[in-house]
Amino acid sequence: MDLLAGEGAIGSMETKYYVIPVSTLQTPTPNVIAGLPAASEWTNLRSLGAKGDGKTDDTAVIQKAIPDHRVIYGPVGNYVVGDAVSLRPDTVIIALHPEQAQVDLLDRTSGFQGPGTPRALVQTPQGGHNIVAGLGLFTNGFNSRAVGALWMAGKDSLMADVRFLGGHGTNGLKGLRLNSYTNAHTADPAIHRRWDSLYPSLWVTINCTGSFTLRGGPSSDGFHIRSERIDDGVVLIDKDDVDIVYLCADGNMILGQVGVDEGQHRTCATLTVITALLCSGEIQIFTQQVEQHCHGAT
Repeated sequence: MDLLAGEGAIGSMETKYYVIPVSTLQTPTPNVIAGLPAASEWTNLRSLGAKGDGKTDDTAVIQKAIPDHRVIYGPVGNYVVGDAVSLRPDTVIIALHPEQAQVDLLDRTSGFQGPGTPRALVQTPQGGHNIVAGLGLFTNGFNSRAVGALWMAGKDSLMADVRFLGGHGTNGLKGLRLNSYTNAHTADPAIHRRWDSLYPSLWVTINCTGSFTLRGGPSSDGFHIRSERIDDGVVLIDKDDVDIVYLCADGNMILGQVGVDEGQHRTCATLTVITALLCSGEIQIFTQQVEQHCHGAT
């Protein structure tokens, strides 16, 4: 390839390639990411009586659907619940767009108020092989004990294309974009809606394994792992607002994008790894993005 020709001459470029026969192929490895069940297995949540209208309490319908049906499909809608949604070990929940199909807590839902231990909007059992895909989870801003999802599932579990809603970029229950900033872009206009004081959006614990592709999260502790050991690794791709991560794992953690927003998290750490015991893998960070100016450490 001649990039610089002699004086007065016109340079040239060419592509050369060499083909070498491959005598043996590498043995295929198992797919890390679990596949979705066939559409013929899906049970439509609306057909079971759920309204998904952003105001009717669909808790009873959803809680009854879980023991009766393994694979539940949530069409476009805002499915309001007033209690935790606990999955069985093989439950699969599928939606097609995390902005358009949401499980929502209304502000000031009684079971998520006041002092006490955190409560999850969606919870998996220990060691399950659950799949939650294409769904939005919204704990709102006035539910101080709420956690978006408590994940205790095991090998082959998957949380894919899930968005933890809240703060900027969130469509509310009426389909309108939430205004989460004052004119100075320093806090929410509702002074008691403190996005950075919430519990984690996703809390992974009890020696869990699995794969996660996530986005968003109003909490300043957006994705939180706390476990004695995570045996088969965790994959995390394209997750905004990953501010504090506790990691103790064999395997790889892949962070496609981590970032914070000053208007929601004024004392923020984009990524913190505490007591990391990564025995046979690596942490890869493709992009570390801090929107505007972050007053905390990164």
